[in-house]
Amino acid sequence: MRANVVYRSFCRIGMERVPDATTLVRLGPVVGPKTIGELHDRLVAIAQARRVVRGGKMRVDTSAVESNIHYPTDGGLLNDGARVLPRTMKMIERKAGGLKQRIRDRKRSVTKRVIAMAHALRRKKPRDKRSADESMGNLCR
Repeated sequence: MRANVVYRSFCRIGMERVPDATTLVRLGPVVGPKTIGELHDRLVAIAQARRVVRGGKMRVDTSAVESNIHYPTDGGLLNDGARVLPRTMKMIERKAGGLKQRIRDRKRSVTKRVIAMAHALRRKKPRDKRSADESMGNLCR
């Protein structure tokens, strides 16, 4: 909003000071969803009173924000499950006051398998592009 005069005009802000978008994103969790809802209701009421909008429909910006996550490979999901499931089961065991069988931690054996899978995939030769194109040509005939 700060740099774009057209957006400022469209939103009827003019040249007044406005908070940065990241400031608004950081304030959301601090004030809570109830307060955010009340703010939205108040903004719509003001806009309706000034006859800027009717307030019947709402359009939301759903732009995606890039985040540091790892791609969910089979080995990674297996490793995540082997890491998280025993921890959850141990919490249940503590709250239940014990179980009939001992919970076994399989992280080491799963980690070995995941590493072996990764090495096997790295050693695997990529298919020749020409042979792949020829096989696709045979399928299309």
